[in-house]
Amino acid sequence: MASGLVVLTLMLTTNSKTVGIALLALAVIPLGDMSNVLASGGRKATAFSIHGMTCLVMLFAGLLLIHAF
Repeated sequence: MASGLVVLTLMLTTNSKTVGIALLALAVIPLGDMSNVLASGGRKATAFSIHGMTCLVMLFAGLLLIHAF
């Protein structure tokens, strides 16, 4: 929840490049979650479909916002 509030606050107060940089930095959170699920013996399908896809979407959105594409 805190990550979403950070992004929302940045969206309301700064430019899109700053929001993109924050999204790129915050993308490590779902990557860490995915690693924890895999390390604890959780289902690979769950780890990759939920946390892995969240990480990819955050990276893609962050790159779009900083105009890397």
